[in-house]
Amino acid sequence: LDFSSNSLLEIPESVFSLLKLKTLDFGYNHNIKSVSDKIHQLQDLESLSLEVNDIEFLPPKFSMLQNLLSLNVSGNPIKDHLEIITKLPKLTKLDICENRCKEEQISIPNSIKNLKLLTYLDMSDCKLKDIPACIGELKNLEYLNLEKNEIETIDPAVGSLSNLVTLNLSSNKNLSAIPQTLGNLEKLEILNLYDCKSITVISDNLSKLKQLKTIELSNTQIEKIDFVYEMTQLENLKLFETKVIELNSKIKQLSNLEVLDIRLTAVTSLPTEIGALHKLKEIQFNTFKKPFPDSLCNLTKLEVLKGRF
Repeated sequence: LDFSSNSLLEIPESVFSLLKLKTLDFGYNHNIKSVSDKIHQLQDLESLSLEVNDIEFLPPKFSMLQNLLSLNVSGNPIKDHLEIITKLPKLTKLDICENRCKEEQISIPNSIKNLKLLTYLDMSDCKLKDIPACIGELKNLEYLNLEKNEIETIDPAVGSLSNLVTLNLSSNKNLSAIPQTLGNLEKLEILNLYDCKSITVISDNLSKLKQLKTIELSNTQIEKIDFVYEMTQLENLKLFETKVIELNSKIKQLSNLEVLDIRLTAVTSLPTEIGALHKLKEIQFNTFKKPFPDSLCNLTKLEVLKGRF
């Protein structure tokens, strides 16, 4: 049943008599302020979308939706009572991003470790201050989005997320360091640290991320990137507006690299070894003081070469 993108003021009572309902969508109605306790009658419900409304509280009996697999309550002013959600044992996808609650600071409850089957978690733009150790208990998690928060610390236990493929920490301007245990995330393919302006150093332990395909370091204060050259599966290297001053000859080890962005850095030339990157499709730079190396002519797949001298 899809009632999304209307201007409904409430969820009609009659909905709660549809006992075989599996999917219910009341997203983007903007005006719904509450959810009736009668929702617990929908025992077959597997997917519930309530995003972009005006809901502050979920009813106590909400936790009785024991077959719920997917829950989206993003864009609501949900107050800090996430324990109700953590009593849904079969939940695999949870989206609570863009929380509009202004009165209370949202935090990740210790009980989140009960969501053993969770594979997708989006808590971006929730004013989070820290990422506690309990997050490391979500062993099946594949996607974790924590961008646009106020995170200052991340517990090293995040390195226990052995199935994590995507980790987005972008736009956490108070985050000055990431735990070196991130190097233990053997399946990680995407690491996004864009606009984490306080990060100056990243541990060489991250060189163990052999499956990483994209690393976004733009708008950080990072200067040394030696750890990057060990990421042999890397396809996208984003260094826009960083403190990086040169590219090492070890860049030749990045044989799968397709995109290199070094705009607004102090890098003034490309190393000769750039010619070994035969899959490279795009190079973006700002100001080079030296000519291109002749080896650049080996890059027969290059589609974009953008910059100036």
